[in-house]
Amino acid sequence: PRPLRAPELKTQAWVFGFSPDSAALAIAHAGEPVRLWRLDQVDASPETFAAPADLPPTVPSAIAFSPGGRYLALANKDGTVLLWDLPAGTPPRQLSAIGSMDYSMAFSPDETHLVVGGTTGQLQLWALPQPDETSIQLGRGASSALVFTGRHLISTNYLGQVAIRNIDPA
Repeated sequence: PRPLRAPELKTQAWVFGFSPDSAALAIAHAGEPVRLWRLDQVDASPETFAAPADLPPTVPSAIAFSPGGRYLALANKDGTVLLWDLPAGTPPRQLSAIGSMDYSMAFSPDETHLVVGGTTGQLQLWALPQPDETSIQLGRGASSALVFTGRHLISTNYLGQVAIRNIDPA
């Protein structure tokens, strides 16, 4: 194995995720920008994706790429969710979170929706590419893992319970 070239970090890595094509690795650290390595260029410095300057430093709790690799989402332990549109190269959108410590995220297979779940038991669904609009509260169900098939949302919690919801995001 070859180590990735990394700048000096002040904190440990909290979360990481591979792009759907396994060509990139995103790593998030507390209080640091997200770093994205192109795995065919491991000797190069990573791209960095910073949170807006007006956000206080926070601790990441989940990271996810959308199935086609267009979006990168980062949930934080303070309940904020940041969404980058990678091809656009624009600053991230801060989604209006439900105020929980978010631990799980999933994109719909067609990249038109993002669902986030956390410790309050609320599941929140955003329509993409305009997530600034009001999100949908999907009800209770603390989630430690989420899978979104496009029609069904499967969530699990720390008690070992599994919930399957029929979702019509339209």
